[in-house]
Amino acid sequence: MAPSRKIELTLSKPLNSVFYTGEDNISGDVKITFNKSISVKKISVHLKAFSETITKVDSDYAVMQNGLLIQGPDTRTYHNMLDMEERVFPPDNVWNALEGSSKPFKVNPGEYSYKFKFDKLAGVKPNCLKYHGKETVMFTKRQHTKLPPSFNNLTNEMNKIDNLDLYFYSLGKILYLVQVVIELGKAKSWFKPFDKMMREQQLIEYIPNKNDMDYEKHENVFNSKVVYNNSSAPGVRTSSLGQQLRDRSKQSTMSIDPRSTSMNFPIERSTPVTPIDSPKVNDNGMSPVSGNTSTHVVSPGVVTVNQSTFKVRLPHSGDNRHLMWVEVRTKNNGFDHLYRKDPFFRKGSNKFDRVYLVFRTNDIEELKKIKIKPAKIQLNLLETTTFLSEGIANENLSSLRLISVDSSESTENLVDMSELKPYPSHTNPDSEGFYKMECQVKLRDHPSLKRLLFNEENYRHRGNMLYSFKSCAISRLFDLQLMINWDVHGEQSLTEVIIDDVQLYCWTRRRRTTNLETIEPDYLPRYVEPPTYGDTVDRITVNDGDIKQLT
Repeated sequence: MAPSRKIELTLSKPLNSVFYTGEDNISGDVKITFNKSISVKKISVHLKAFSETITKVDSDYAVMQNGLLIQGPDTRTYHNMLDMEERVFPPDNVWNALEGSSKPFKVNPGEYSYKFKFDKLAGVKPNCLKYHGKETVMFTKRQHTKLPPSFNNLTNEMNKIDNLDLYFYSLGKILYLVQVVIELGKAKSWFKPFDKMMREQQLIEYIPNKNDMDYEKHENVFNSKVVYNNSSAPGVRTSSLGQQLRDRSKQSTMSIDPRSTSMNFPIERSTPVTPIDSPKVNDNGMSPVSGNTSTHVVSPGVVTVNQSTFKVRLPHSGDNRHLMWVEVRTKNNGFDHLYRKDPFFRKGSNKFDRVYLVFRTNDIEELKKIKIKPAKIQLNLLETTTFLSEGIANENLSSLRLISVDSSESTENLVDMSELKPYPSHTNPDSEGFYKMECQVKLRDHPSLKRLLFNEENYRHRGNMLYSFKSCAISRLFDLQLMINWDVHGEQSLTEVIIDDVQLYCWTRRRRTTNLETIEPDYLPRYVEPPTYGDTVDRITVNDGDIKQLT
């Protein structure tokens, strides 16, 4: 038996044919079929957005109840961020004439079509902000909060019992949908106070413009009421690991002023610098970067230096003491923003094109005799997705390997110790008789590394494009991890550089110049409807440079 009524919702394609942005007017058509007469009060189309987060409480927060140790309940939070409505029936002139009357309209059997169109969402703030009190815990400051992107649209497909990582990852989501609502029924009475509703909806993918996606970095808007969960569940990991990754890179960040040559730029004294001249070496030959240096915003024209997490004591040093670590140098915060198809190692990329080995030694001639070469180079993208609910935060950590090359792929000539030279702005020797030297690691000359473009294949990680964002209750941050295994006289040593909190975008840059950071993003190309063909076709041919049209 055919249904007495049917709703068909057809959405217009976004400008880029893939996802909607803040520059799209989300629009479409609604076709409603009634097989018999029906009473209708109103037909409207809604554009809605909401967020849901569920956090698991760790056993450390169990409470005593009736003599039993009871684990605290899971916490769940909803945020209604958007509800835009466009009424398509009755028309405005009829609706205004009703003056608030609740009497329905008798609609005859047949097929009815309506069009709708919503305003652009660029710059729109979430509706939930008005319900947030002063004590509400959020990932963002109120004045910086804009509509976030869609997240975990495919959450139902990921909720698998046999993959707990995906299950816990799916406990936070941000959904956008277009919903058709038909309000049926007669005039309200005391014994029938509610109307019957018919609904039809479609999920859409929305990713805001760059200005709405950007967030304030390295700021903690939490108060003392936030508890990071230390659950042992596979997908709900302790926050300490992700925080350690960020803290380690912040502690190994300094800035230098390149106003003179690249070999002679002084350290900017106003910037906190990691104390690396008097390191303490552990028994395993590793020296952790110490200090509580905070990441700061550097002014234009300043080079940011990211140091490796640990310093390595070179083997076979004899009575001499040689320490080695890696530095990655960029101009104007080159890692602050990362777009699709941005090169990582290519010369001029302002990413990993200036990597240096730095040494602290008391015998330069002995150091030059040590043969050092990369045995393996690996670049990883580290994702930290955090869900927040009622002051409980759960972190989900994952790692994506972007590239990995080993000694079989032309790594012999990446380091030339004969090019060893004094470290910029350092007095050699220092008061303890040690020299600070550097040698460039020519990763930009490696044939595989210099061809690497970020996310060239437009990869979706767990159903989501690669982009960073912060909303009221969900934070998705990315770090870059450069790991190099060094072959030093046949022995292996490992260095690691963490580039913390890199803002990722899922679109490409509009154009490429020498100053990549000043370029506006280029969203996906505008969608063009394919041509329609009739029985006759106009053909265009080119003869001797002339274009002629044949019919």
